[in-house]
Parts: sequence; structure tokens; C-alpha cells
Amino acid sequence: MNKRVKKATIQHGKQSFGYTLLTVFPPLLVALIFFPTVVGLTIQAQLVEWSEPLIILAISTLFILARNVTGKNFFYYLIATLIFINGFVMLSHWLMLGSPMSATSLFVVFNTNLKEAVSLFHLKNNLSFLLAIPHFGLFIFALIFTFKPLYRPDKNTYILFGAITLIVISFFGMRINRGGFRGGTPLMVKSSILFYKEVSAFKKLKANTKKRMAEIDAQADNPEKPQVFILIKGESSNRNHMGLYGYSRNTSPHLSTFENLIVYNDVVSAYTMTLESILAAMSESNLENNLKTYESYNLIEVYKAAGFKTYWLSNQSPLGIWDNLVTMLAQQSDVTDFVNISGNSSLDSFNKTSYDSKLFHSLHSALKDKSDHKFIVLHLMGSHATYAKRYPPKFDIYKGENHKDRITAAYDNSILYNDFVVDSLLKIVRNYANNNNAVSAAIYVADHGENVYDDADYAGHDYTISIPKSIVEVPFLVWLSPQYQQIYPEKSDVIKGHHNQPFVTDDLFHAVLDLSNIKTSVLEKQRSPFHPEYKNQRKRILSDGLDYDEK
Repeated sequence: MNKRVKKATIQHGKQSFGYTLLTVFPPLLVALIFFPTVVGLTIQAQLVEWSEPLIILAISTLFILARNVTGKNFFYYLIATLIFINGFVMLSHWLMLGSPMSATSLFVVFNTNLKEAVSLFHLKNNLSFLLAIPHFGLFIFALIFTFKPLYRPDKNTYILFGAITLIVISFFGMRINRGGFRGGTPLMVKSSILFYKEVSAFKKLKANTKKRMAEIDAQADNPEKPQVFILIKGESSNRNHMGLYGYSRNTSPHLSTFENLIVYNDVVSAYTMTLESILAAMSESNLENNLKTYESYNLIEVYKAAGFKTYWLSNQSPLGIWDNLVTMLAQQSDVTDFVNISGNSSLDSFNKTSYDSKLFHSLHSALKDKSDHKFIVLHLMGSHATYAKRYPPKFDIYKGENHKDRITAAYDNSILYNDFVVDSLLKIVRNYANNNNAVSAAIYVADHGENVYDDADYAGHDYTISIPKSIVEVPFLVWLSPQYQQIYPEKSDVIKGHHNQPFVTDDLFHAVLDLSNIKTSVLEKQRSPFHPEYKNQRKRILSDGLDYDEK
């Protein structure tokens, strides 16, 4: 063998081994796989699951081996595209929500329109979102530099392929043995499967509403008297930014002077997202009983079973990529009125506003209904980001010189406007009760709070390991009509006397039923702060798994 042939043979040998490894583990594709995980490490290392990129790497290896054996680059382009999509979704979760993907986060995402996503982008106002650019760049370069084999695989190459395949199969075997099928699948697949099952269950609940209602034993107290009970669900309201709760700015000029308003001082939300908070508050489900919300009775069902006409009046959009789960709940009501017609997923809606004052007319219309027994839910837009779009120009009172001050000022202006809205709604109910001698009561409570540079250097209601207190400390206000206090004097005294009791809003279901004096076996009296038997010793372990009172 001459030197030239020998040299070519050696080079070919090197290419057969080294280059083959590069074709099985293309460096740019591997970088694309691990990039979201690296970003996660910079945000919150404790939440990173190293098994996730390893699972994706193992799956991609099988696709690449198929490409090398068949010579078809289709397998490479397919897995590269899937990896990019999976990584982009994961990266978005890290940057927007501060957490990896889960079924719960998919609920939130699929119930968030483009308007809300863009609002959050503007609210965060940091350079971390630029990390999406290198992720996209890695994808483009990975498509260009594929490290496709330039030779026909020989015996040694097939042995190498077989060894790698055996390692990958063994890896999947160990994962599946430990955690079942989901143990060997990426988070996106696991989360999507769980999400699909949850949505299907909710749709089944919606279809079986009448059957479920027939199972409920519920009866109104004093059915001969007209009764109206109102639940006002606020949005993103941090009580520490309300003058009513001692904030330095007078953001509650109306509610601070509202006659006979009962202010509960120690109420927290169990969750930090609207979807979870609303569904839990409206149903038997709570963080302690582990009931699925679609397996639980909800307030709409119980009130209807007790003979009340039910209403859901909302200034939030009913539309989502999937059927909005809150909308599914709302549609169980006898009457639904979604006044926010600009809240769709088009970019045009981002430049529009929908003020909560639109609900004044809806409430007037509901109260004019001839039914003597009414349960009305009002779902506000409240202080949802972007804050500056939540109030009319005349409420633009507070200003700021830098970015943080402007964000805080805009949030405080939204709280100021919310004060006007809630005050107006309560006055409408008060006038109705007085004019119709109706037994009436109302609760205003926010779904969750909002961190506006209070506990951490950002604005929003996302978090990583531990929930900042500002995100769960919510206002909780109760109003009782004179007629209510006359008929239920002892109950009224308990409600007034318990205003300093600790409470978690995932038990709102029991509080509302107790306030309405509905007789039903689904009411757990010890979970209602309005009842003499209320047990206030509950450990307030919230959705982050930590005890709120120990923080």
C-alpha cells in the first residue's frame, strides 16, 4: 500500500468514526435542545428538570439514526422542527411565566389571548425576551449544517449505530419503568395529554349540568322574600395598593366612605392565575381536598337547585384557543352577558379598551328581571395588565418619572378607577334592595393580587419558587342590606365580628352559600368565615406548597 492510499484510508477511518458521531449528535441540534434549559438555569435553577433535554436528545437520536441508515434527510428536518417548536414553547414559559411547561400553564396560555400576551411583554420591559433570537438562530443554522454522512455506512458504523440505539432504548426503559409512559416523554407531550384530558372532563361536566343539578339538595331560606346575592370578582387587585387598606395614596376615596361596608383584613388567594383562582373559588375544590373542579359542585349549580335565577356578567373575553374553561362555567348560568367585544385574539384588540363601567347597564338589566331570587356574578377586568388601559383619561391622576414609577402610577390609577366601579355596583344593589325591600348581600374579592415592585423587582403575578405576598393578598369586602341585617341579626354580627379572621379564597364557595343562608349538604360551615363554627386554624399552604403565614 503506497503512502497516498494509506493516508486516505486513515482519513476515511477518522471520518467513519468521528464524523459519524457528528451526524448522530449534530452540535447545533444538540445546542438547540439544551438552550431552553440553560435559560431556565439563569431564571430559577431549582425548577430545571435535566431529564427533559435528555429525553428530547434520546428521541432525536432515533430520528437521526433513521436518517443515517435510510439516507433520507426528511427525518432530520422533521425532528429539528419539532425540537424548535418544543424549545420555543418551553422558552416562552421560562421568560413569560418563570416556570417550565405543565398542564396548568397550558390552561393559562390557551385562555390568554394575544392582547394579554403583548400586554405582559410590555409590562416586563426587559431584555430577557431577546433570548428568543439565538434560539431561532440555532434552528436556522441547524437546518443548514446537517452533518449528513458523505459515505456509505460500513460494518463498524452499523455497530456504532446499534450501540447508540441500545443505550437510547435502555434509557427509555428506565424512564418508563420509573414513571410509566409519561416518564419517557417530553414535558410538552405530557402536559398536552393531561391538558386534553382536563378539557374533555370539563366539556363532559358542561353536558351533564342538568343531571348534576338533580343530585344537589339545596333550598332557599325565607323563599317568600325577594333575595339578591352579588359576587363581584375583581382582577389583579393588590389590597396593599388600596387606600382602604392603608396605602399611602388615596386610591379608595369611594369605598373608604361606603356606609356599612365590612372590610376583611387577612384574606389571601390560593392561586396566582385567574383561571385556577376562579374555578376553585366557584366550586367545592380547594387545595386541601384535592378535588378536580369539574368533579365538584359549583355555585351556579347550587343556586339554580335552590330556585335562584343565575347571571354571569363579564367584562373579560369569553374566547380562547380552546373553549375557555371559565366561560364553560359561566354558560351554566341562566343568563350570560359578555360586554367585552374587543377582547379577542386579533392584534387590533390590543389598541382597544373595555372599561368595567360597561357592567353598570348589565347589572341594572339583571335586577329588573321579574325573578324574585337572583344570584349574580360580575367578573371585572379590574387591574389586569396593561394597567394604563384599564381606566378612562379622567382617572389618570398619578404620574411617574421613570419606568417603574410610571408602571406603579398606572397600576394605582387602575385601583382608583376600580374603587369607583365597585362603589357604583354596590350602590346599584343598595338602591335595588331599598326600593324592593329585598334581602341582599354582596361580596367583592379579587382573583389574585399583583406584584408592582412590592416584593420583587418586577410587575406582574408570575413567580418561581415562592409566591410573593403581594400576589395573593387580596381585598375582601362584604355589604349587607338593612333587610338582611333585620332578618339575620346574629349572622350579621358574626360577619362583622370575623373581619380579622384569616381566610383563603379557595373556600369562597362555602362563604357565599353561607352568606345566602342556603340550606344544603354541600356547605361545610367550618370553612365559611361568616359562620360561628368557622375554623380559623387552617394552615394557609398555597399553590406554591409553602405556608403563607410563615413567610
